Amino acid sequence: VTILDGTVVNRGVFTYHPTIIDTHCIIDNNVTIAHGCQIGKNTQIAPAVQLCGRVTIGDNTFIGASVTVLNNTEIGDDCHIGIGEKITRSVPDKTRITVKGTFKSK
Repeated sequence: VTILDGTVVNRGVFTYHPTIIDTHCIIDNNVTIAHGCQIGKNTQIAPAVQLCGRVTIGDNTFIGASVTVLNNTEIGDDCHIGIGEKITRSVPDKTRITVKGTFKSK
């Protein structure tokens, strides 16, 4: 696992090799980051998020509490994923996913 400068990883976080967490990220409590994940710069991940294998998250993205992101999924730059969502497909840059699961461009 590689964690770069300025990143904060809180308690109860599980990560598996090979995972890369870029600079100035915040990973909150009880997050699971499975094998082969990449997390971009300035990204915030709220508590109880599950990132399954080979998930890529872009820069400046927010992942809300209790979100599950399934295997081999990409979330673009500048995205906002609302609380409790289940992400089953890739999400383009500058997308907002609300609690109702609808995609909206910024």
